[in-house]
Amino acid sequence: QALAYERLSQLERFKSGFLARTAHELRSPINSVIGLHQLILEGLCETPEEEKQFTGEAKEAAYKVLQLFDIIIAASKLDIGREVPTLEPIALKTLFKTLEELTRLQAANSNLRLTFKPTELVISSDLKWLQMMLISLIDDAITSTKLGYITLEAVADGEHVLLKLEADRPVSELCVRLDTSLYGREVDLSNLSSVYLSTGLTLAVAQEMARSLHGELILPAEEDSSIITIKLPAST
Repeated sequence: QALAYERLSQLERFKSGFLARTAHELRSPINSVIGLHQLILEGLCETPEEEKQFTGEAKEAAYKVLQLFDIIIAASKLDIGREVPTLEPIALKTLFKTLEELTRLQAANSNLRLTFKPTELVISSDLKWLQMMLISLIDDAITSTKLGYITLEAVADGEHVLLKLEADRPVSELCVRLDTSLYGREVDLSNLSSVYLSTGLTLAVAQEMARSLHGELILPAEEDSSIITIKLPAST
């Protein structure tokens, strides 16, 4: 009973902070779309090229809204237990190959070295959920890393496997509280380039997904390297 109560308390804290942060983050790209279209409709673009630029920026902001809705839907399924993960053996070698195919172009466009270290380890997890979680974490790392590298490796740890995602970015960005609405960076509405999902919100959802997969999300301390660790059961 004590364990069940603690789990419900964790979910309630997560839900409270998650709803507050998603409401804040939804306003930013939606306001950007409205503002950009207002400029276009009022004929305030000085050239056809500028109008095309504003249209492209509005489209990018709209994509961010859709991306955030996907995260909200995933989190809602976790919260009410509507979708239960199916744990089965997953060869990380195959998963890493899929992840590389899905993320390498985005990393290349940001001039980042994205490396998936070779591994023969097998874990027990839900492929769809795990892939969704890792893609969101890699996507956030790409967004937050200006220059340098991003590396994902798997390390055996007894009955578990540690997935370590390291990026060349300030460790302070990963030292956030995940049980409140204070999910890291605020969004600057005056700067359209800052319209993205916050690291804290991404980590909050990843934490809940890791728990549902019988695992754990481990964030670094301020004195550590910028490594996010996902601890998952090894396949027996």
